[in-house]
Amino acid sequence: MEVCSAREMKYPMSKFIIFCNRKIFILFITFILFFSILNISTIVHADSKTPPSISYFDAKLHAQLQGEYVTIMCIVTDNIGIQTVEVTITHPDGSKEEKSMTFSSDGKYLYSKAYDGLGKYSFYIVVKDKAGNEVITDYKTFWITQNVNDTDNDGMPDSWEQKYGLNPEDPSDANQDLDGDGYTNLQEYKMGTNPTKDIFLENAGYRVKENGGFLAAAIVLFIAIVLMSIYGKRRKLR
Repeated sequence: MEVCSAREMKYPMSKFIIFCNRKIFILFITFILFFSILNISTIVHADSKTPPSISYFDAKLHAQLQGEYVTIMCIVTDNIGIQTVEVTITHPDGSKEEKSMTFSSDGKYLYSKAYDGLGKYSFYIVVKDKAGNEVITDYKTFWITQNVNDTDNDGMPDSWEQKYGLNPEDPSDANQDLDGDGYTNLQEYKMGTNPTKDIFLENAGYRVKENGGFLAAAIVLFIAIVLMSIYGKRRKLR
């Protein structure tokens, strides 16, 4: 028969309470660790579904000279990590090119190229992260021109077009007749006249210059008719 010591007989409940407290503490720690791991897993899972965030993208310069470099740039962040950044560029003739952008030391993704074809180019950027999430930007444009002060290369400076309400990025307005006076907007720019007002005297000098050959021919013909008329009358009098 096992004999209990006086100490064990004196504090049986104390040992039981200590034993229970240890079990409860272990269960409590296990409970905290379990829910911490579960919460971290939930956060990681949620982050893996969040698409990349693009804070900025554009082309520099918006109007560039023929044969000079245009740089397309993009600033993007992601919780998981960026896998690819690609830009698709549409040329004025409708052809397309898809290129990968490279990460630079200043935190931007860049793509640079020199273009020879005149006209408007459009582009958009596609960013994909390591979880496969994808985001696509809107379209933006840049122009290749022979004169940076004439974006659409229509022969009329941007400042002049803006002054008279024309579109610096619409080359077709050069052949339009804003005031309906028979002269295109491009002709009025060359004359130095106001394309929004049909003022005869303002355009008279240019009209004489433009039609000088016809005017001279008409004068010569008129003089010839007058002389012939006079000569005919004199013959009749004789």
